Amino acid sequence: MHCQAAIIRQIYELRHTIYRPTSQGLKARIEFMRLALKHDLVDEIRHHHLWDRGYHGLGERQLDTCFEMGDADEVGVALLKVAREEGFSRKLPALISASSLEHWAQKLDSQLALF
Repeated sequence: MHCQAAIIRQIYELRHTIYRPTSQGLKARIEFMRLALKHDLVDEIRHHHLWDRGYHGLGERQLDTCFEMGDADEVGVALLKVAREEGFSRKLPALISASSLEHWAQKLDSQLALF
């Protein structure tokens, strides 16, 4: 549990940065989603369980924000890439629609084909 508490604190620290329309904000949105998905915290965030445990400002709104800042494709492609690399891509459909995943996979695979 100690390790998970550290991950939750990392996500909690990112909660303000995800709103920035900058490259720093983009990196924060990707990392927020990476940590939430990889460590099985999406439901705890979505259903405000972490908020109820004292992590105020950490709920469904923050998950949505990661894809609503005008750079959803960049977030999605980067998230899919890291999920493949780190072995948690099977967790993506719990939060992301099949059509979005397919769209991002096409973008990512066409980018990878260039190298």
